[in-house]
Amino acid sequence: MTPRKPHRRASGGTVPRPAAAQKEEVPPVLKAEEDDPRAWGDEPEDRDSWLLEQRPPHWH
Repeated sequence: MTPRKPHRRASGGTVPRPAAAQKEEVPPVLKAEEDDPRAWGDEPEDRDSWLLEQRPPHWH
């Protein structure tokens, strides 16, 4: 890679060019065993049916 020349300011000074952004690795999402509802004897969550059950009567 060739070195970059600095930008010129209107006042005659120089501003260094920003370095190219480097991609950072994203760590995997880890989930503790206690966070799983099945560890507590529950069924896997079904949010859609739960939300439908929580609708107020005037929404039916």
